[in-house]
Amino acid sequence: MNGHPEVAALLACFPAAYQPSQIRALQNAGGYSGAQFWKLATSAGPCCLRRWPQEANRARLKWIHEVVVQAGSAGLPEIPVPLVNVQGQRLTHWQQYDWELSPWMPGTANFHQDPSDEKLLAAMRVLARFHLATVRCGDSQRRPPETAPGVQQRLHRLQQFQEVNAAAFSQAVAAVTWPGWLARAERVRALFTRVQSQIAAELKQAAQTKVRLQPCLRDIWHDHILFSGDRVTGLIDFGAMRMETVAGDLARLLGSLVGDNPQRWQLGLAGYEEVRHLDAAERALIGVYDRSAITLSGMNWLWWLAMERRRFENREAILRRLDENAARLAQLAAGYSPCPGN
Repeated sequence: MNGHPEVAALLACFPAAYQPSQIRALQNAGGYSGAQFWKLATSAGPCCLRRWPQEANRARLKWIHEVVVQAGSAGLPEIPVPLVNVQGQRLTHWQQYDWELSPWMPGTANFHQDPSDEKLLAAMRVLARFHLATVRCGDSQRRPPETAPGVQQRLHRLQQFQEVNAAAFSQAVAAVTWPGWLARAERVRALFTRVQSQIAAELKQAAQTKVRLQPCLRDIWHDHILFSGDRVTGLIDFGAMRMETVAGDLARLLGSLVGDNPQRWQLGLAGYEEVRHLDAAERALIGVYDRSAITLSGMNWLWWLAMERRRFENREAILRRLDENAARLAQLAAGYSPCPGN
C-alpha cells in the first residue's frame, strides 16, 4: 500500500482481510455533510472508509449503526452494514474523529440517465423493506403517534425565512460572486414569495396530524440509490437518519427520482404499498413534505451560502440543484402538485 498515511494507521485497527492493497481518496464523494471518504481494494472485496465530521454526535452514530445492523440482519443485502474492528466495534475513534468501514456497494445512481418503471418499483420496494425491518428499533413500537418532527422543523425554517431582513438578505446574496448565481437566487426568492403563505398554512395544519415515528433515512434521494440493471444493489448514506414519519422518506425519494410526474408518483406509491401499507396519516403528509421541501430547499442553499457563508466544493452541482428547485417551485406556484390525493 502506497501513500495515504492519514488512514494507514487507522486501518491497522481492522482484521487482515480488510488491509488494503490500494486506496483512493474520494474527498466528500459529492456530498455536503462534511464527511470524507476513501475507496479501498481489499482481499475481502472493495470497501468504503468514512470519516464522520468532527462535530458528529457519537451516541447518535452508534444508534444509526444499530438501525443499519437491524436492517442488514432482516435480510436487506442492499444495506452496507459497517464492519467490526479488531476490538469488535463498528465505530473507531482515531485522531479526534469517528470512522467506519463498510462494504463498497455495487451499482450506479443512474435513474435519471436511464429511468424505467421497473427501477422505480425496485427502489420503492427496497425503501418499504427498510421501513419494515427497522420499525422495532428503539422505542418505536411503544411511542404513541405524535406530530412529525419534520413538520415542526420546516415550519420553523419557513418562519425564519419570512422574518429575515429583506435588505440584509439581498445584500448577502449579491455578495456571492459565482457566475450565474445571482439570477438563479433572485428567481428562487421570487418564487418562494409566491408560495410561502400556502405552505405555512399547510404545515400548520399538518402539525395537528399525529403519526407514528420510526427510524427514517431522511436523505434518501437519487444519488443514494444504486442500480445494477433494473435491480437496486445499494442503499447508501445513513448520516441523516432520525426518528421521523415514513412520509418524509417517500416524499424525498419520489421527488428526487420523478419530480412532477404524477403517473410515476402513483406507480411509486403503489410499489411501496405492495410491501408496506400506508395509513391515512402517513399518506396525508406525503404531499406536505414534498411541497415544503420544494419551498425550502432552494432558500436553504441561499441561506447557507449568503448568510452563513459556508464553503462547498462543487459549485456546478449546487447551481444545477437551484435550477431543478426553481423548475419545481414554478410548478408549485402555478398550483400543481404531483402527489396523488394531495
